[in-house]
Amino acid sequence: MPITLALYKYEQEHFAVLIVEYIDIQNLTILETNYIKKLLPYYNLLKQGYSSLGYKHTKETKLLLSKLAKNRIHSDKTKALISRALVGENNPFYNKNHSVETKLRIIESKSAYPVYIYNSFNELLVIFPSVKTLSNLINSNHSTIVSFIKNKTLLFFLVVNGI
Repeated sequence: MPITLALYKYEQEHFAVLIVEYIDIQNLTILETNYIKKLLPYYNLLKQGYSSLGYKHTKETKLLLSKLAKNRIHSDKTKALISRALVGENNPFYNKNHSVETKLRIIESKSAYPVYIYNSFNELLVIFPSVKTLSNLINSNHSTIVSFIKNKTLLFFLVVNGI
């Protein structure tokens, strides 16, 4: 964050904290947004109060966040807490239903039709009994593979026995 870097660079005694107004907590977001628009504070990255609307991460931050997300492994305790937190009305899918199109895609993607893999010379290399078998083998999402197959854009290299 720029404010943190500035505090390290210029030291804390070169900064001041000013209380602009005392308000009720219910009006905080509105008034904070108004002050941001009026004062245009240099170190304030956000365009609205109490939100990240309008903020754009740098490429370095995006790469770091991506790397952290890929290496994240939740403990069983954390998984249980997440599960308990998303019960009932807290579940994003609460009181909602899949559309007919989505239901058909789910059924189709889980169907056990075989997948034929050919090389660039149209020679059959391997047959998988289902998309699910293939997706498990290559650690992928079966619905993603189905969409690639439908679009005829699935391309990957299969390494068998070190060949």
